[in-house]
Amino acid sequence: MKNITTTLFLCFCIVFLVGNSQEVNDRTGGDMNYTPATPEIAALGKYIETPVNLYSGLPQVNIPLYTINQKRYSVPVSLSYHASGIKVEEVASRSGIGWTLNAGGMITRQVRGGIDERGFLYSSRTISYFKNQVASGNNENLREEIFYTSIGERDYEPDLFSFSFNGYSGSFYFDQTTKLPVLTEHSPLKITYETENANNGKRISSFTITGPNGVKYYFGKDRLHTSSDVEIRGGFNKEMSYSFTDYRIDSTEDADQETQEYVSSWFLKEIYDPIAEESVTFDYQKNTNVSYIYRKSEVKEIVEWLVHPNVVPISLGCKKPRSKLKQYFGQSTYDEYWVSQINFNHGKVIFEQDQSVEREDLSNSHRLRNISIYDTSDLLIKQFELFHFYTTDNSSYSGTKIYSGYPFIDEHINDTQPLEYARKRLFLDSINEYAIINNQANTNTYKRYKFDYESPNKMPSRFSTAQDFWGYYNGERLNNNLIQLDYYQHRNFFTGPNGKSELVGTADRSVNEEKCKIGILKKITYPTGGSKEFIFESNRIEEDVDLYTISNSTEKVRHSLSDLDTQYITNDGSVERRDFKFEMEFEVKNLELSGHNSQNITFHYDVPCSVDEDDEDSCPWEIILIDIESDTDIYRIFVRSGEIMLNLKAGTYKLLGRRGVQYEETPIDLTRPGNGDPLFEMWFTTFKDKIPDTETLTGGLRIAEIISNTDEESLSNMSKKYTYEDTLGKSSGNLVSKPYFQDVAYVKTCFDIYETTRFAYLTKYPHLQMFYTSNSSVPLFRTSGSYTGYTKVTEHEAGYGTGKIEYTYTFFAKKSFSDFSFENFRTLSIDPNIQDYPYSPKDDLEYKRGKLLSKTVHRWHNEEFLKVSEEINTYDIDVTKHSQEAIKIVPMLASNNISTINAVGAMRNYYLNSTYNLISSKVVKTYNVGTNTHITDSITYSYNPETLNTTRKKHYNSTISNSGLLSDTRYYYPDDINGLNDISTAQKNIIESLNRDNDHRVSELVMSKTNGSSQFETKTKLFYNQWGVEDKTFMEYTQTKKEGYPGDGFVTGKILQYDDYGNPIEVQEKENGPITSYIWGYHRSFPIAVLSNVSYSDLSYDFIDNLTNLSNQDTDSCSENSCSEQALRNELQQLRNQHPKGMVTTYTYDPAIGMTSSTDPKGLTSYYNYDSFNRLKFIKDYNGKVLQEYKYNYKNQ
Repeated sequence: MKNITTTLFLCFCIVFLVGNSQEVNDRTGGDMNYTPATPEIAALGKYIETPVNLYSGLPQVNIPLYTINQKRYSVPVSLSYHASGIKVEEVASRSGIGWTLNAGGMITRQVRGGIDERGFLYSSRTISYFKNQVASGNNENLREEIFYTSIGERDYEPDLFSFSFNGYSGSFYFDQTTKLPVLTEHSPLKITYETENANNGKRISSFTITGPNGVKYYFGKDRLHTSSDVEIRGGFNKEMSYSFTDYRIDSTEDADQETQEYVSSWFLKEIYDPIAEESVTFDYQKNTNVSYIYRKSEVKEIVEWLVHPNVVPISLGCKKPRSKLKQYFGQSTYDEYWVSQINFNHGKVIFEQDQSVEREDLSNSHRLRNISIYDTSDLLIKQFELFHFYTTDNSSYSGTKIYSGYPFIDEHINDTQPLEYARKRLFLDSINEYAIINNQANTNTYKRYKFDYESPNKMPSRFSTAQDFWGYYNGERLNNNLIQLDYYQHRNFFTGPNGKSELVGTADRSVNEEKCKIGILKKITYPTGGSKEFIFESNRIEEDVDLYTISNSTEKVRHSLSDLDTQYITNDGSVERRDFKFEMEFEVKNLELSGHNSQNITFHYDVPCSVDEDDEDSCPWEIILIDIESDTDIYRIFVRSGEIMLNLKAGTYKLLGRRGVQYEETPIDLTRPGNGDPLFEMWFTTFKDKIPDTETLTGGLRIAEIISNTDEESLSNMSKKYTYEDTLGKSSGNLVSKPYFQDVAYVKTCFDIYETTRFAYLTKYPHLQMFYTSNSSVPLFRTSGSYTGYTKVTEHEAGYGTGKIEYTYTFFAKKSFSDFSFENFRTLSIDPNIQDYPYSPKDDLEYKRGKLLSKTVHRWHNEEFLKVSEEINTYDIDVTKHSQEAIKIVPMLASNNISTINAVGAMRNYYLNSTYNLISSKVVKTYNVGTNTHITDSITYSYNPETLNTTRKKHYNSTISNSGLLSDTRYYYPDDINGLNDISTAQKNIIESLNRDNDHRVSELVMSKTNGSSQFETKTKLFYNQWGVEDKTFMEYTQTKKEGYPGDGFVTGKILQYDDYGNPIEVQEKENGPITSYIWGYHRSFPIAVLSNVSYSDLSYDFIDNLTNLSNQDTDSCSENSCSEQALRNELQQLRNQHPKGMVTTYTYDPAIGMTSSTDPKGLTSYYNYDSFNRLKFIKDYNGKVLQEYKYNYKNQ
């Protein structure tokens, strides 16, 4: 008897020659073993092994639940967690915040410009047409194109489609000329699509993606088009927009709204294997009218004149509007699709949501509750239950200002509880797997995964303004909005800076390392009682002057003091008295590095009481500056708008602003209702010594340490720590793109425009709106799931005292956009900091990032690290296969000639590319520890540029004399046979059916040639034939020929017959050797009989059909004569009796669980018994004697 504290599972190692193998050395044929292996024991590490993507610093947390095993592919069902951190505005999935249910897949669309089916793909207004209009100088046509682009009736940008399913992920776009999908990172996947007519025009109804082994994945519609599941977005009152100016709603936004309806997602409906003719299908249900409120953006609008300084617009009655803060919110209403059932040959997986209780954080949605697995007889095999909890943020209602948390949304957006939903967060607490007894889940006996999080009750509302630049929580709850603390230097379009500055925003958007950890997963306790703890830290890069403004040896410290004209409302509804007096303390530092004990500080102030900037202010404020140490007023002045500069010695000061007396000397009404206008703004900058060689914190988290405990009583644990420093001790982190928050709006005018035509705008006094936004104007891209990628990472095992492994990775980032622009087009640069406007997506270089360059293993010995081994990889194969140009157009009003201003626009072209970057060589050095001597082993690679199959591997070893060449192997696949003389014409005609244009079984090996150090060639050819009424192509045999030996070589692995489902039924290991026949049952999925020395033609077809039917009817697992499984065993015994000269081995199964019995050629049967968790419990002989027993020490059992 074995006492094993581990889990067990039954693994069938059935090798199919038509299988999909990624290693070419496994595809040389000759393995004729179709017999299932006996059950194997799964290691404890299956539960607690957590790989880490070291390049991004993210642990890959995955909870496996069940795997659907088909002949040539599998479908795992699991829950995975994204450990980069919880964003403030993130809405939890049905599984819980941060968690994703992996069951099926989808294709999603990112709309760029317009919807491809209604513009980019099927319009005569192509990119070439637009460029011709520019080149022709036809301004009228050009203005028309710009106008129609601005209202969405022209589309010069292809949409970007992303997919994720069954281990595949990536993205693609459409070629405007061929209208074919193109993968951004080239791969052997093949994508086709279908369109249909809809009420609002053509739309893409479905996609089909074919894998390199010919297995097809259907999205949107199933294979026979009997059902469809796509997510439709847009429509009447489905995507509502609301805007607020200075915290007051814009009344024009309250009307009904209609947006263009389009397909946003295509769900995986079916996986179909045309060889085995078996499918896995996916059923979906939907929660209708799911709705939530979200913040789109906040914008500070600053106005610039675009007139010559000699022109005085105000003298002509044209007034310049004041700057203002605008907030944009959206309400999205949609149908939420969720996978409800997965159907496969031997059962189904059912997903149940908590239908009786609506989610507290998302209107009309429901959390995922149960996952159950049934066999074909509807017998329960497994059941998991998910437990959740909610957290509530109460701080939104205890803020110091009425608009803190945006409670005004309640009054204007059609949702009963928008703030209540935003305050709630859904967390996954635990997962129970229940014991199955008498076809029911026993909730008293279970295996549990338990999850703990970092201070989940401190998670803020989704409307919280306490966010860093990347949207993670930073604890700055006093932020009134999301516009970063900054000020703007005004410029004149013709003369440059005019000396006046203006306060932009007051928000602190910096990263707070402790606050951004709130809500993150910190511990998993596994069913064994073991656990894994995660210790996170903020991402870091070397100090970046583009992120935080640095000036020589000093660092700027920006301060602001401001308030809006708002009111307090008491509980009884009365207006509370306001005290218009504000103050702050600040410190002037002693600048030791530059030798200064005082600083020249410029105080900017603005009192914008009037609507127009040029109106005379009627509400002066008194500014008082107090030296706290001496408690004396050192400066006092009545101001309206302007600035002063003072020299202040090092010390602590108080700045006081209070409302002064109006010119008319009338009393100030302190109880009047507030209207949201800015009342008082003041800002200034002090300096402090810059600490050299500091790092900049960036958005999100990385793993710092993982602590693994084998069980809850263990006193010892295993630890892995991670550092992210280069050889100089500086951070090796890199940002893919840096956040940038300044933008440019189209030009507006100060008075009504006279239009001679629909497209002609004539005016003399325009102005330009400069935008400071809460969201980055430049798209922020992730790399391997994080905003930061690291070029060097060190993993320290068990602390720093035993050993370490150093990894280096590739990183590429495009520094700027293309400088290309058309003649007569302008890229406006009112502010020199505005780069590359309009902001188009950068070239996608992700395919070149995060590739392992080197791996160096060290061992700690005699107080030093000694090198054990080193792996060095080179990626010289960098190919761009396809490019699709796109043009981003922003309508603007701009001209150098003030009298002939025309309606034109700013534009920028960019490209979507299809690329790949593959390893070209690998060098492995194994050291004689303690010395510099080593053995070098190296491989060089070549590839097919279309299928990316490895076509050549040259293997070198330093122990080989002369050239060091150990082997040189060439590989040939279905798309490599043209011009190949080694393959006959008849074989080529058959093999062509496997290539990219036909069955797309591009990963199947056809031939290999190997030259060793002796220079003699070994050639292995895989011969194919076509079988059955459908002429399916399968491998027939393998022929190996060694140079110098007579004849055509020897034949191995000969398949004499296949059935209609791709199962070998008669094989011969060697030419003229004994024949082995197979009978397949359980819907042609498992071998139930293996007959050595028996030809398939010797078997009765009626008897085979009877065995097959009996296996399909096997719905139990017992040995009594009344059992259907025993009836199958009895009939299999007859097969053994019919062929006494053969060696007959037979099997029975519970297909959704595993093998239940095996009977050897002597007729001796072994029985496999499983416990209530379907784990192997006993192996008994034919007399019921226990041969092996397995015990499991789990909690709660």
